[in-house]
Amino acid sequence: MRKKKSVRRETGQSLVEFAAFLTVLMIVIAMVLDLGRAFFYLVAIENAAGEGVLFASYHPTWITAGDVPTGTLEVDPAIDNITYRALNESSPGGLVDLQNSPVEVIVSYGEGVVVGAPITVTVWYSHTLLTPFGNLVVGSDTLPLRASANQIIVHLDD
Repeated sequence: MRKKKSVRRETGQSLVEFAAFLTVLMIVIAMVLDLGRAFFYLVAIENAAGEGVLFASYHPTWITAGDVPTGTLEVDPAIDNITYRALNESSPGGLVDLQNSPVEVIVSYGEGVVVGAPITVTVWYSHTLLTPFGNLVVGSDTLPLRASANQIIVHLDD
């Protein structure tokens, strides 16, 4: 008789231990998935910076639509600028939608706007963590992500 009672107590204890372990395991898995999302966004903004600097190497002064000269049939100011190219590198409505995200595109010139000078496009993104305990690891509820790409200016607009 006594063996059956001790087996029941151990079965209950095992269930409590399993529940406690499962809770911790689920929190750790959620944090890993959240950091995986952050890495996915980091790759996307690295691609965005690369696309922006590639366009900038040929049109270094066309940062926004207001900077694009009008009067040329081949140029559409709405899409032919560095900021648009960087933000629209990823397809809209996909897993990473930079157009509807808190993204900042910064263009900087190393030695001025001359052929052969370096140009840098930096993309900043504030990634919001979904897990409630993410701020214990990172220090806040948002994780700032930054990606830069460099290129040489190969063409100047007339």
